[in-house]
Amino acid sequence: MLRFRRAGPEDLKEIVALIQEARAFMATLGIDQWQDGYPQPHVLAQDIEQGTCHVMEADGELAAVGVLIFGPDPFYQKLDTQSASGGTGWLTEGTPYGALHRFAASDRFRHQGAADLLLQNLEETCRQQGISSLRTDTHRGNVVMRRFLARRSYTLCGEVLYFGIAGDPLRVAFEKLLPTSEA
Repeated sequence: MLRFRRAGPEDLKEIVALIQEARAFMATLGIDQWQDGYPQPHVLAQDIEQGTCHVMEADGELAAVGVLIFGPDPFYQKLDTQSASGGTGWLTEGTPYGALHRFAASDRFRHQGAADLLLQNLEETCRQQGISSLRTDTHRGNVVMRRFLARRSYTLCGEVLYFGIAGDPLRVAFEKLLPTSEA
């Protein structure tokens, strides 16, 4: 049975292990994202402390993790729609949005719906907070995540630049409008 919840300090070790699995999976695909050690345990501990880290748990084991942040994301301030990836531009401008980061599924639970259910719950968390859209980004070469987002009605909006990171600093940015139940 899958259960959505906010992560607690007791989850840190398992979250770190899950992120390491995702890092190794991306390496097998030739993706340099996270290969420099990011996100480090102290970053994940801050996410937990700030209450932004959420997990999908299956029978007491963590199946997926994601960080949901509300408010302006500095990396999303400048969006390039003229890049090779193209894009529509942000679907919302000047309105609050959620930003999804550090999203990963455990190898054991990949293709079993845990990541999908986590994303659905994070979208619902946004709605409950009166937030009408969710933004996220991924490495240009992360075809797995790009397909995952496209299947879940996320719109490719353009590219954003992550300054100060190792490897390819460009990320493909997506956004999904989250209509309320009254819409």
